Amino acid sequence: MSDRERPGEIPEEEIGEPSAAGEAPAAQSPAPAPAAAGEAESPEAARKRRVAERIAARERAREQQEAEKREKQRLALEATLREMAKEQKSIVVLGALALALTLGVLLTLLVFIPGWHYLSARRLASAGDYDGAILEFAESEQRWDSALRLSQLSYARGEERLAAGDRPGAALDFGRAGDYLDARDRARELWDDLAVRQTVATGGSHTVGVCSDGTPVAVGRHSTGRYDVSHWSDLVAVSAGINHTVGLRSDGTVLATGWNYDGRCDVEDWTEVVAIAAGNAHTVGLRADGTVLATGYNYCGQCLTGEWTDVVAVAAGYLHTVGLRADGTVVAVGEQNKGQCRVEGWTDIVAVAAGDYHTVGLRADGTVLAVGYGFYGQCSVSSWRDIVAADAGYGQTVGLRADGTVVAAGWNKYGQCDVSGWRDVIALSAKWHHTVGLRADGVVLAAGANDEGQCEVASWTSIRLPDP
Repeated sequence: MSDRERPGEIPEEEIGEPSAAGEAPAAQSPAPAPAAAGEAESPEAARKRRVAERIAARERAREQQEAEKREKQRLALEATLREMAKEQKSIVVLGALALALTLGVLLTLLVFIPGWHYLSARRLASAGDYDGAILEFAESEQRWDSALRLSQLSYARGEERLAAGDRPGAALDFGRAGDYLDARDRARELWDDLAVRQTVATGGSHTVGVCSDGTPVAVGRHSTGRYDVSHWSDLVAVSAGINHTVGLRSDGTVLATGWNYDGRCDVEDWTEVVAIAAGNAHTVGLRADGTVLATGYNYCGQCLTGEWTDVVAVAAGYLHTVGLRADGTVVAVGEQNKGQCRVEGWTDIVAVAAGDYHTVGLRADGTVLAVGYGFYGQCSVSSWRDIVAADAGYGQTVGLRADGTVVAAGWNKYGQCDVSGWRDVIALSAKWHHTVGLRADGVVLAAGANDEGQCEVASWTSIRLPDP
């Protein structure tokens, strides 16, 4: 007899397979009623009872599994919510800390640090340390009455410097004093006295000078009429571009000759001009009221000087223009591809110069700043000391020392930097490939390219000395 046929065993196929999840188990024959007491259970009833018991057990097990699964999901969800609450609390705490830190930093920057500088300035001023007090008042960011005190100290120090003969320093201090008393007028007066009008000038391939009688002299290329100046008179200053020449007359009017297809020589209506500068293809004029005129090639905006005010000196490069303000700061417009106009942080400047692609600033302490294209070393001037004047050419920078000697840095292919042997020099000019210097006796020196005779100045012996 096979296992399937043994009496008392229930074949599996009679129990039936478990139903799919969520489905009711397959219908089974109803469980037989229990046998009456004392009656023997029939095999068929026993089999059906066991089948029903097994089905009920499996259903209870499935329900238990589902209950355990739901409990695990609930516990996991609660754990996730607790973690999220912790993270949210941490974010709130960190946000509060960040806000408190930000407020603390702002309070420090806006109140505590300026206040500390202000109190320090008051202490230094009481001790007679004008330099230190002025710096501290400047650091206090014009809090409280620091602006007024800064103006008062600057004015007082300007008077001290003027009495000691330090006219550049006095001009700077009166300029910083702004509208305090007559500071602005005194600054303007000093800068007018200090403005060295250029009486020798280098151009592209020519050199121009002003003689002591106000007449001009010129050497170099004649083919374009760029320095056809023989009929000029009553000159006090000259400047030269690559292909044009500009002259300033004693009555404040301006003359110009040379190439003019872009309007660089359209200066006939300029009046009240006190200084001039010729770029490669544009012309700049400084008026007595501190405003600036410009005409000529303007592709890069080098002539956009109409909004400048309180300017005391100007310089013109290839495609940019530089202005020095009475307070010693500097403004610039035009081409910026080499960084030649990045002068916004300069202070204590007393003179400016513009090369083709670089800009030079002379500070009141005799040091020199330079920005822009420095491939040839023309901006390597940080070690210069005791400088009283500077100029910039295509690839060179030259500086005049207080003892009348000259230093130079940059491109020297044509010898334009061979100036170490010069002595008794009181003025300099550098343009394209040559450099000239004016000696105290009115003699002119020259170094650099001479292919057009632009350095043939040995016969010049009566050049007008710059105004004191």
